[in-house]
Amino acid sequence: MRRISVILALSALAVMGLGSTISPAAEKKVVLMWVGQAGMAKRVASGFIQRMKETAPNVEIVQHRELTDMRQGEQLFTQYETSSDGIVFLRSNGAEFLGRLSSLAKVPCFVGGCNNPQELGAIKNLDAPEGMITGVTYFIPFEKRSQVIKQLFPNIKSVGLLLQKGHSAASIDQQGTKAQCTRNGIAYQEVEA
Repeated sequence: MRRISVILALSALAVMGLGSTISPAAEKKVVLMWVGQAGMAKRVASGFIQRMKETAPNVEIVQHRELTDMRQGEQLFTQYETSSDGIVFLRSNGAEFLGRLSSLAKVPCFVGGCNNPQELGAIKNLDAPEGMITGVTYFIPFEKRSQVIKQLFPNIKSVGLLLQKGHSAASIDQQGTKAQCTRNGIAYQEVEA
């Protein structure tokens, strides 16, 4: 998790130009937000804040944690996109929201603690993010996951996938896992809770 927070903090610093002679870090403000309760978002936020304190202590970090719904997230985003230097919108629903903005973002935006940001619409190319949106993901390609599972369990006959009902990334995991199971002749089962 420390690696992810370091990458996110360094990405934020690089895109915002902190440390450049053009505008000192003391004048910078970054908004950190997410919708819903999520332990991963809390851990990523904690690591991000810690690294920002170490690498850019004069950057003000405004936090909006566990917002009640995306409408509230959208209102805050609209408020801060003209009064901040960057917005970190955590979780898959945050990446999905940024994807709907497409090229309309007015400040650098960062995703983190999310599934595949390409599938969520935040970027077009996972290897080379474009425009005003970048960040980190916990996504691991399904082919790699399948290789690891087959190495650990060479005689595997079936896979059971537990999905969170209504989660933005559930369909990504569902489709990718199903495809790998079909490709490898493994029975697929799922439970949505």
